[in-house]
Amino acid sequence: MGGAITKGIEEGVWSREDLVVTVKLFAGTIAWDQCSPNAQGLCRKHIVEGLKASLGRMQLDYVDVVFCHRADALTPIEETVRAMNFVIEQGWAFYWGTSEWLASDIQEACEIADRLGLIRPIVEQPEYNIMERNKVEFEYLDLYKKYKLGLTVWSPLCSGALTGKYSAASKGSRLTTDLKAGPPVRMEMFTKKIEMAGNLKPIAQELGCSLAQLALACHD
Repeated sequence: MGGAITKGIEEGVWSREDLVVTVKLFAGTIAWDQCSPNAQGLCRKHIVEGLKASLGRMQLDYVDVVFCHRADALTPIEETVRAMNFVIEQGWAFYWGTSEWLASDIQEACEIADRLGLIRPIVEQPEYNIMERNKVEFEYLDLYKKYKLGLTVWSPLCSGALTGKYSAASKGSRLTTDLKAGPPVRMEMFTKKIEMAGNLKPIAQELGCSLAQLALACHD
């Protein structure tokens, strides 16, 4: 992707100013159980080294937003706030945000930033679809008002559960194969969502639309 961005800029397809480029930091590029403690998480070391490595792979001087992809229970939030402001000061990013953080953790990060005179997280990236609504519609309400927090949501079709493509009995699909390779709880959660999606099919049929169309219409 980074090569494509650079090529597009060089060939005049677009200018860098036209693009909003974001990256996520947390897990690193090596399997979770094989990398060192310093190559993952939201400590200052990994944030600095991870972002520099990402910029190198993308052949870019800076990104627009850096997301903290999941909260890090092993790193104080203040360290993460300071590290994110450091990379902004270096000119490697303009803003920073969070992804799948609890409302309480986002609030703590904002309070720390305000106390230290630093830049707050400006955006959160939560899962949001017809079956995952609580964070966006309830938990974050105070954050929108108090801190002007923005959102860039993901998974409107709930990892495919709302496409109508899968059933609880689906076997051999890429998705179910990937789920079986992970923790059993992931397979159990997805199976439950497939069952929930099945309960929505009669509503979609009554409205004369597909399950996916019904799910996406809920975002309008």
